[in-house]
Amino acid sequence: MIALLKKTLFIFLIISANSLLAQDTIIKNNNQKIPCKIIEIGTTEIKYKFSNLPDGPLIIIDKNEVYKVKLQGSTEVLINENRAQPRRRRHEEEQTDDHYKKEEFVPERTQAIKFELLHPLIGSLAFAYERVLTNELSGEVKIGIIGAGISTPDNTTNLNNNVSGLFFKAAPKLLLYRLAEGHKKYQYKPLFGPYLKAELIYSNFTRNNLYYTNYSYNPYVSSSGSYSATTNAYGVGIIFGVETLIANLITFEFYVGGGYAWATTSNPPASTGLSSNSNYNTPNFMYSHIYLGDGIPAMISGGLAIGYAF
Repeated sequence: MIALLKKTLFIFLIISANSLLAQDTIIKNNNQKIPCKIIEIGTTEIKYKFSNLPDGPLIIIDKNEVYKVKLQGSTEVLINENRAQPRRRRHEEEQTDDHYKKEEFVPERTQAIKFELLHPLIGSLAFAYERVLTNELSGEVKIGIIGAGISTPDNTTNLNNNVSGLFFKAAPKLLLYRLAEGHKKYQYKPLFGPYLKAELIYSNFTRNNLYYTNYSYNPYVSSSGSYSATTNAYGVGIIFGVETLIANLITFEFYVGGGYAWATTSNPPASTGLSSNSNYNTPNFMYSHIYLGDGIPAMISGGLAIGYAF
């Protein structure tokens, strides 16, 4: 009796092993494995039955969902060569030519706070905030405190000026990684690469100007004093720049551009005896940009900035 049971168990194990070896396997794009018996591989779909239910219902799966199938006898048939790979973070990816493919990219640094390096030397402090909106677009706003820098440049009249005010800038930034075709490092990586932005500028500041008046009836007699003049400056410019991300933490960029601009300045009081001509009173240096003058309503803008990415 025991010998008969051993023989029966042995035959059962052989049949079970053969059954497992004889089954097919469908491997989906997400690596899910389906043990089965494949009935038909068509042009757009695969028909199969579960291996443990040979008399069960016929199941149909779209070939777009299938990576490959393994047939009995270890034969493999590749169904979808371009299956979507699961997303991985960049520090977990291998450094390959496909490192910056769009479907694999997961942004790590999408915001930055920046400081303008040159502004303290020209009479102001300026800070910017940038936020990545898409793989190809970000937005940036900037604020400047006029009169808070190390030095304050004189205006075109060479009058001494104590100045205070603010300026604002806002711009959408379009990443131009296609200009660097062949350089994988630019593609689909925010806060990195060449860009073009359309910038709106507004600057408002007040100068405390000194003046000197000589009297015509006596050239040896003169008077002096001071007056305040308020300037409002506006600009719309196209700016080209290049930004880099150092150690995935520090941003550094330089930019330059120009565009259309206009400005108004309050006239000096009549008591000063100075001309009220707007060309005389409106400065060229607006702290946010350089104004070329009423005769040429244009501007030039540029700078260097360093920031912290997060």
